[in-house]
Amino acid sequence: MDSQQIKHRDNFLLALSNYSECLRPYLRQVQEKYVAAYHIAENDPVALSSYCSNERKVASEARKVLEAYQPQGE
Repeated sequence: MDSQQIKHRDNFLLALSNYSECLRPYLRQVQEKYVAAYHIAENDPVALSSYCSNERKVASEARKVLEAYQPQGE
């Protein structure tokens, strides 16, 4: 793995970590609200895709750069 590939991988992992940390409080709320109650209220849907959209976008772009840089066969 050359230095550019390592840099792209590290950028992707950092962006993914930031996205994960951003989602943590929302996931905790979902767990407390639904899992603790042992049911999901059908009239109160969980739309996690609406949270942390900027962090998800950065992680997706970093993944695309990493995948574009991967040599064929890896």
